[in-house]
Amino acid sequence: MKSQNWIEWQVISAYKAMYMVMLLALMVYILFALIIQRTKVKNVPLIRLVIVSDATLLLLWDVAMTLMEQNSYGQIISYVSGVIFVALAVFVEPIIMLFILAVMQGTFMIALPYFQPSNSIASSHILNTTIAVIGAWLISRVFFKHQLRDFQHCLVIKEKNELLSKNMLQLEQLNDRLHEANSTLEELSYRDELSGLSNVRYFRKVLETEWERAILHKLPMTLLMLDIDFFKRYNDNYGHLSGDACIRMIANALTMCIDQSVDVFARYGGEEFVILLPNKTSEEGKRVANIVRQRIDDLKITHEHSLISNHVTISIGMSTITPTKENAVEQFIGVVDKALYKAKAAGRNKVAFLTYNENN
Repeated sequence: MKSQNWIEWQVISAYKAMYMVMLLALMVYILFALIIQRTKVKNVPLIRLVIVSDATLLLLWDVAMTLMEQNSYGQIISYVSGVIFVALAVFVEPIIMLFILAVMQGTFMIALPYFQPSNSIASSHILNTTIAVIGAWLISRVFFKHQLRDFQHCLVIKEKNELLSKNMLQLEQLNDRLHEANSTLEELSYRDELSGLSNVRYFRKVLETEWERAILHKLPMTLLMLDIDFFKRYNDNYGHLSGDACIRMIANALTMCIDQSVDVFARYGGEEFVILLPNKTSEEGKRVANIVRQRIDDLKITHEHSLISNHVTISIGMSTITPTKENAVEQFIGVVDKALYKAKAAGRNKVAFLTYNENN
């Protein structure tokens, strides 16, 4: 009786030891997996070694448990289950899986006769486990190829997505540069090279926009047209370079006389300039016109060949309108142009005002 109890105690102790070994190995494996995940180790041979070691240890444990059970239950379910689990769960090359399973099966076949007293049962176990191992390896091989193909597809898709993202980024950068270039070109197309002011193209664009806005909100607008008096005489006697310098000085001086955030000051052509004053009444427009005329007079730019003064002066024609749909932009410009001729006819260096109705 004591001998039987001692044997049972030995068996229980062996089972406990086996489970403790498996638990310890599992804890080490989990710890190692966490370290790899946190440190982002990319050492493929090291990771493969850990996986193979874990699979081998698991199968060795299954072999040992199956051998220990031969004297009591005589089953091989533990070993067969381990073989199938490793074949399905462990992702390694078929040749490595074949090596692992072959070594484990060889170990099992060599050790089984020492634990299973029945030769017929041992032979049956060897046959059944061999079939299970071969089947498991074939399944593992198919599974590996399928997983590898999926991985390669994912890798190709990832590379294509990265390339697409890179191309999209480059395209966005190119579009940004193109947009900047177009903005620069558009700005240059609206700029008068000599004076640095807006040109007539930009003036026309803004005038049409402000005209529509004024119609919609019933707002007034005033337009000034400026002409340098006797500028042809200035060019003929002082030269075109001096004439260009004169235009630039006038442009710089008059820029300070307007609200640049609202008003538009542009070179209209040759020695003519225009100032658009959105939402300005005739009284406000006349005040700006007189300031502009006086500002140029105060510059005292020498012009000994002028017929009215010894320095450069300007004539200004202006008009104010609260436009409606019955009015036309071109007719309004024509009124201002006639006002300019009126200022010249009055002796130059003057401001002349005409209403829209006076022209019609």
